[in-house]
Amino acid sequence: MIARKQKTSKEKLVAAERRNEAYAMRRNGASLQDIATMLTVTVGRACQLVQEAMNEVREGRLAERTHWFDHDFSITTEMLEESLPKALAGDREAFKDTISLLARLANMWGLDAPKKLDVNIEEPLPTYNQDEMIRMMIENVRSEGRLIEATATPKPANGDVPNGNSEK
Repeated sequence: MIARKQKTSKEKLVAAERRNEAYAMRRNGASLQDIATMLTVTVGRACQLVQEAMNEVREGRLAERTHWFDHDFSITTEMLEESLPKALAGDREAFKDTISLLARLANMWGLDAPKKLDVNIEEPLPTYNQDEMIRMMIENVRSEGRLIEATATPKPANGDVPNGNSEK
């Protein structure tokens, strides 16, 4: 069995320094030929060093973005778990909060992002007015058992309203 030569930490540090130096020179406007001359490498190797450094930067940014996405997602879902039961019980402020949180989650996951659609539709899609949409949404929520029916207070027969004033 032939043992492969392992890069020592010193070699890794030197290689990282060269990548960072090449990347810094490129960011400052140096051409690949200038970088190759300064580092005494070929133009191809200079390009490779710059690309490796750019990949490291991208990976670091991706890891950071992923961390913050996970953080925002967990906070948003915790807030949603707290506000949803209140909203379903009829709390108007909790309902507004729930809608905002759901919109935030949809935005985070790109659910409302524009999509390429085929506009050559052979059959027209059904259209609904606002009243029909609300009725269908209420039926959907009711069928899932999530709607708490409110009992209406009957109006007194003599025309008095509950606050003591009379209607005229």
